[in-house]
Amino acid sequence: MWADIPSYLSFTGRIDLVKSAPEVILLNPPARKITIRDNYCSKISQAAYINHPIDLVIQSGFLKRDFHLHLIDAVVSKLSFDGCLDRVQDIDPEAAFMLAGNASWAEDRRFISALKNRMPKMKLIVSGDVFLDNPLDWMDQIPQIDAILTDFTSPSLRDFLLGNRTGLTHLVHRGPNGIPQIPPDSQPTRSFSIPVPLHGLFTRLDYRYPFIMAKPFATVMTEYGCPFHCAFCVMGTLGHKLRPIDNVMDEMTCLKNSGIRDVFFVDQSFGTDRDRTLRMCLEIRKQTPGLRWVCFSRVDLVDETLLMEMKSAGCHTVIFGVETADENLLKYYRKGYTLDRVQHVFTMMKRLKLRSVATFLLGLPGETWESACETIAFAKRLKCDFASLNVAVPRMGTDLRKWALERGYIDPDLREFDQSGTEVVMATEHLSSDQLRALKRKAVRQIYLDPVYIVKRLIALRSFSEFSIQFREGLQLLRGYCGKNR
Repeated sequence: MWADIPSYLSFTGRIDLVKSAPEVILLNPPARKITIRDNYCSKISQAAYINHPIDLVIQSGFLKRDFHLHLIDAVVSKLSFDGCLDRVQDIDPEAAFMLAGNASWAEDRRFISALKNRMPKMKLIVSGDVFLDNPLDWMDQIPQIDAILTDFTSPSLRDFLLGNRTGLTHLVHRGPNGIPQIPPDSQPTRSFSIPVPLHGLFTRLDYRYPFIMAKPFATVMTEYGCPFHCAFCVMGTLGHKLRPIDNVMDEMTCLKNSGIRDVFFVDQSFGTDRDRTLRMCLEIRKQTPGLRWVCFSRVDLVDETLLMEMKSAGCHTVIFGVETADENLLKYYRKGYTLDRVQHVFTMMKRLKLRSVATFLLGLPGETWESACETIAFAKRLKCDFASLNVAVPRMGTDLRKWALERGYIDPDLREFDQSGTEVVMATEHLSSDQLRALKRKAVRQIYLDPVYIVKRLIALRSFSEFSIQFREGLQLLRGYCGKNR
């Protein structure tokens, strides 16, 4: 329905800028595989899913008033390396805001060089998990980069493109002499507001997410970062900020009026402030009735009352990080809850008829073959509606990376890795790379390919749209699994 909406038209039907404004591209570069680079957490899609890059979504709100925006997502549009370069050159923008990630760094680095060779006068601003590790060094190493945005909820990119070089926060940039400038220290804030993004740029493309029920859908953030500090996760290193409820509702109302049917709340721990969450659920129920949504949360944040309020406000699916069935590992990696709590919440989800998703992480240092097998068995006993299996990777800025370097599990120069387990980059004291690959195959076979699991998924389908989404995901997962095991 959005194919004919020009990039400068907002959901409200208002022209947000004139066509004579400077051209700026929001860019997700090409990749050989379905690669997700957003929210400082890049990975290879294990099936066919690729959600809207929230970094680009949010920046579209900041930039829409002053620039003529174009979205080029080479992954979802299946553009080749050269095809993407041609598309950028045809637009001839003043600037491009490009995502990059650890999961595709070799490809991204090559694309940065090729892009600036083609467009030497174009300003290139980048962001992504790969740059979280000392962005000033990256500016020295890669002269083609004009700036690095280290917090995509900051309006500093807009100011930078408008020529304002003073007071920029969360943006490492080159000064007039080409020397990288460190942004001034800023006091941590507990809140952030954003203008309503140009969701119409994104909903016209074929983004998909396995836990939504219908298209078109949109991706929304109400909390940035995370107040918890799990040792393997980058989110706790970013700080934590909340959006005012009225600012969230401006966006939600706009989405509802535009015909959006499902929302993916990309917050890493939805519900960290219980009172705020209850108030927001009330406003969603009052202002956008009928709009459905899915979110991430934690088993130690939710209870029956909160889950019932979330359901009444349109929530149909909640994703929880379970990670491991080893209580000692849960404690060591600072998860903050027990397996009894996990089981209690998943039982409660089933009683309330809310769909549950459990994510698991194989290969954490300290895990053994036996404890990994118990995690796989626990995943089956949990009887969740969906399971997501990942392999531990040493993300930038995390304690896990620090420990892995201290113990010699990884090379200090390791920059490319993917938690989906397409390649195993970190063997541990108990598990070799071959054993981790074998464990991932075992988990896929015992969970995803279990006939009972498949039948349960089919029975739970509620619409042809949902069937199409699930069938596409399942087919891609099966192809990937069979392709690795020929």
